[in-house]
Amino acid sequence: MKIISFFKNSFYLILEYILIFKLYFLELLNRNAPIKWNTGERGVVVLIPGFTEGLEHVRYLGNRLNEQGFRIIIPAISTKTKRIEDSAKEVLAELDDLGITKPILIGHSKGALISCFIEKIKPGFSSKIVTISSPIKGSIWGHFRIMNLSEMIPNSKLLKYIQEIANEKISLNIYPKVDNHVIPKSSLVLGKEDIDVEVDIVGHTRILFDDRVIILILCELNNKDK
Repeated sequence: MKIISFFKNSFYLILEYILIFKLYFLELLNRNAPIKWNTGERGVVVLIPGFTEGLEHVRYLGNRLNEQGFRIIIPAISTKTKRIEDSAKEVLAELDDLGITKPILIGHSKGALISCFIEKIKPGFSSKIVTISSPIKGSIWGHFRIMNLSEMIPNSKLLKYIQEIANEKISLNIYPKVDNHVIPKSSLVLGKEDIDVEVDIVGHTRILFDDRVIILILCELNNKDK
């Protein structure tokens, strides 16, 4: 069974990297968010992509949430070259310019850490924080010190501080069964049964295109009392 599981996971990881390269290619062709995202009466959702990610990574999620009546905003930031704190400040400045208050922050990967740091800078700014594939406790990739990945060294002072904010503000933490970027898997887990939700899927990026994630997020956004 372990051998079958290994080959099965390997196959899905191949699909994961095919998807990643496809998204990078699409990003070169179109960097404009859909005009329809500017409208929505149920509230404002701010989608914050992860390291090296962009619009295409969250386009499917944005479209589905917009169909449900949410206005969608994706900040004009470069998470690849900016540190977490600098990115959080830029997102806040952009949202302040737009007059946005009490938005729902949904962050993928490093974008989840940025979402939490926004609450450090401006406590109470968001109404909810939802995280997807978040290296909340770091990843071994942080040891490579490529660009600003060093911020994600496991159990760094920065991440420990972000974890304190995460424990208070995150209302839903979604992660895949197998994550090829956040290693070890324990780094994905907050340790709260009512918040942590594992989705049976392989892939740090593929999870963004899974309808089960959409359903989980919509259930959380409909839960106004939480």
